[in-house]
Amino acid sequence: MMCGMARPAGAMHVAKIARRHGEREYNSYLVRRSIREGRRVRHETVANVSGLPPEAIEALTLALQGVRLVPAGEAFEIVRSRKHGHVEAVLSATRRLGLARLLDREPSRERDLCLALIAGRGAGGRFQAGLHASASLVHAGGGAGCGGRGSR
Repeated sequence: MMCGMARPAGAMHVAKIARRHGEREYNSYLVRRSIREGRRVRHETVANVSGLPPEAIEALTLALQGVRLVPAGEAFEIVRSRKHGHVEAVLSATRRLGLARLLDREPSRERDLCLALIAGRGAGGRFQAGLHASASLVHAGGGAGCGGRGSR
């Protein structure tokens, strides 16, 4: 049986408290409850979670905000998967041909995405049809900035 007052329910959140001591900065992460008393808002510390890893603190923050968290395996549905050997064969062929350097001299996210799209297309079994279609676009100058007559 509980004696005394029941604790007032309030919105809970994770607060990051940053303190400086000389040159060094110390961060504490506290689970707090906000309680309104008249015109003032008071924060009551429920737990100190500073010892948790950053991923756990982020998950706790999201959970307290009402975000539904699911295990990584349940968040996605695998529709179709390719065997690793098929994709690796296409990627090794693009490396031998120097396709990455043809797309862009400097490594970039866009270049990697283009290579991934090409490798996925090549491993899908429809590589020749896609190659003929893209070759006809380049020759006609209708590609996106391919340098043909239609790109000016």
